[in-house]
Amino acid sequence: MKKIFNFRNLLLCALTLPLAHIAHAEQGSRSGIVKGVVVTGANDYCGKAIWSFEDQGINATQIRQLGAYDAGGERANLLDADNCKSDTVLASFHDPVLSFDPPGPPGPITSEPDVRLQNIPLRDIPKVAGIFQGGTAGVRNFLGTATNTPVNPFPAISSAKEGDITFKDWSSAKGVLTYRCRADGTARVRVRMQNLIPNGVYSMWGIWKTPLPNGIFVDVPVAFGGVPNAIVPDSRGRVKFERDLAFCPGKETPDESTLLWVTAAYHSDSSLYAGVPDAANTTHTFVDKDGNAFDSNLGLMVHHEQLAFPINFTRSLLSE
Repeated sequence: MKKIFNFRNLLLCALTLPLAHIAHAEQGSRSGIVKGVVVTGANDYCGKAIWSFEDQGINATQIRQLGAYDAGGERANLLDADNCKSDTVLASFHDPVLSFDPPGPPGPITSEPDVRLQNIPLRDIPKVAGIFQGGTAGVRNFLGTATNTPVNPFPAISSAKEGDITFKDWSSAKGVLTYRCRADGTARVRVRMQNLIPNGVYSMWGIWKTPLPNGIFVDVPVAFGGVPNAIVPDSRGRVKFERDLAFCPGKETPDESTLLWVTAAYHSDSSLYAGVPDAANTTHTFVDKDGNAFDSNLGLMVHHEQLAFPINFTRSLLSE
């Protein structure tokens, strides 16, 4: 298989990708420095696919994970070139591709969640609350912030800042991933990021091309560096992540798997789900702002890739 992670492509992407992107990798991909790419979903930037993977032998799935808040609508508007603007308020969004039966053996990834969970500004996403709010049973509530609730210990509150998360806030994220592979095939990876959502809950993922038992290759998320893969930026949005890996990121593994990209995903519900992005098909109970309870699945609407680090890809699509 042709190795595509080379100096020429790195320079090309540095010129064509928005907001920073790849620096360099040494010959043979035994070490690399990769700048982060702001994304609005899996291989998605404002509704456009970011990379192609022809040389990796796969058509990686593009999934939108954010919408533009529509104050008068049931569902958020699609993020596209027209509304990816500084003042656009980001909201929960269910990409219909997740509910459709894709080609190949898998069925739909998840069913569509209740419409009451769609088009919610990210900081208002319901969260598992305190013991007096059904938290021990997994009930999720809309939480107030420390500045607009009583000083008593209950009800539970959110530590988030006041105000909505805008596209400007989201697109200000920056980061650099470095790795160095050892002679025994293992590697050390370091990721430093800034301007993430302050005090937000994130997790790190590797998106892999990997074979199913029937020989078909698919792209799947795997907890990067193992579980736990959690990170929490400080009050200024800064965080670092370090791991020892059993593989070299730039090289194919013995079963012909290839690491396509690494990503930092924001969890708008402030919860983590270990080895999966979220409990997409599990039914949860939610309580809306009026106190009404309803049941729904999450439908991958609380997992939002924000900063991606491309490792093995064919070319950038954003300049086309």
